[in-house]
Amino acid sequence: MAQETKRSKHTGTKVTVTAAAILALLAGGHFGLGIGRGGEGAGLLPGQNAPAQNAAETTAEPAQEAEAGKDDGVLAVTVREDGVLYGGKTVTLSELEAALLSDYTEEKTVTLTDDHAIKSAYDEVTALLDKLSIPYTTAE
Repeated sequence: MAQETKRSKHTGTKVTVTAAAILALLAGGHFGLGIGRGGEGAGLLPGQNAPAQNAAETTAEPAQEAEAGKDDGVLAVTVREDGVLYGGKTVTLSELEAALLSDYTEEKTVTLTDDHAIKSAYDEVTALLDKLSIPYTTAE
């Protein structure tokens, strides 16, 4: 007698699922997914921008906000892990003190933002503002 080969009834399902997964990966690039035609801007709808790709692009936003704040009566001070931003650039505490002494008037407000700051650096900035008797609000 000839031996019968036993075949699992799940083999057909496994092959179908595997083939579908491979096709999804290859075709997914068309929609910005998978390994297909990915790349910058792949899968974006018309009018959408690609997310920032490097640190320079992501750090520019708070600096632009600080610069824009000078025009509307708000002086924005942002304390980050790597330093203090004021007027769109990184400053030392003595530079911040000099800038605030020249820029601050009672008609203006100071907004202090904690952007993943080191506690001691944030405390130094608040101590400086207190020393100069400049009231401030904290931003989220």
